Amino acid sequence: NKNEKLPDHFQFSSSEVEKLRRGIRLQHDLALNTAGVALALELIEELNSTRSRIQELEHLLSLLKIR
Repeated sequence: NKNEKLPDHFQFSSSEVEKLRRGIRLQHDLALNTAGVALALELIEELNSTRSRIQELEHLLSLLKIR
């Protein structure tokens, strides 16, 4: 809406700031456009989530092997 005033300042979480830093690095290092940066960040998050889940499953598997 045209009549809505933007806040005087914005607050970002540390994870949002880190995501922005990663995006800037990707854009600079790989010469990605905005869509490329967004896709790369999404894929990085998915990869990290998958790695975390694999670690959880490996831990559970190790507990089952002990019994």
